[in-house]
Amino acid sequence: MKKGYSALLGIFLPISILFICISLLAFNEKYYESKYLQYNIPNSTGLEINELMKLTNELFDYFKGHKGEKYLKRYFNERELAHISDVKLLFDKGFLIRDISMTLFLISFTYLYLIDFNILMKTLNYSICSSFLAMGILYLLLHLDFNKYFTYFHLALFNNDLWLLDPSTDIMIRIFPEEFFINIVKDIGLSFLIFMSIILISINSLKVRMKNKIG
Repeated sequence: MKKGYSALLGIFLPISILFICISLLAFNEKYYESKYLQYNIPNSTGLEINELMKLTNELFDYFKGHKGEKYLKRYFNERELAHISDVKLLFDKGFLIRDISMTLFLISFTYLYLIDFNILMKTLNYSICSSFLAMGILYLLLHLDFNKYFTYFHLALFNNDLWLLDPSTDIMIRIFPEEFFINIVKDIGLSFLIFMSIILISINSLKVRMKNKIG
């Protein structure tokens, strides 16, 4: 029983934190505005920054399931809208995975906290350190050839080629150029490492305090 809960904890802690980090950046209005200005997106799209932010918030609402695509049709062609629909399905699955992961993490954490604190500490340490290693390998791969692995990502998640957009006809690729995705992937990874580091430091500090208290 303990091994089962330990496995759940080890698996779903990093998944939960990763999806939390994705949510924090994927729907961060200030983050998008700063990147639009950094990459001069108003100039490449012909849209003022206020209009870009309005469109971005409409995309946020659409991906969250709050609104339809009526507003988006003003800017995107049929191919782009079909891809946006595919992306929404990914977000729907992502929200579900996040919620399930967090639920299983909290259940396993609570169980081990009450039943065997030492196993809880060991599992958390192992899970976090393994996550650091995995993130390091991923960073190296993306650093060596981002375009290659970004392509693999799309091939794995989409069963069509709608994500292959043309800057001359599709405004979406001009709003979200490759540089934008490179930065957001890096920032999600950095946020993940910060969150996991805070957890690692916190649990080990707690462990030391408990040892000193017992001693």
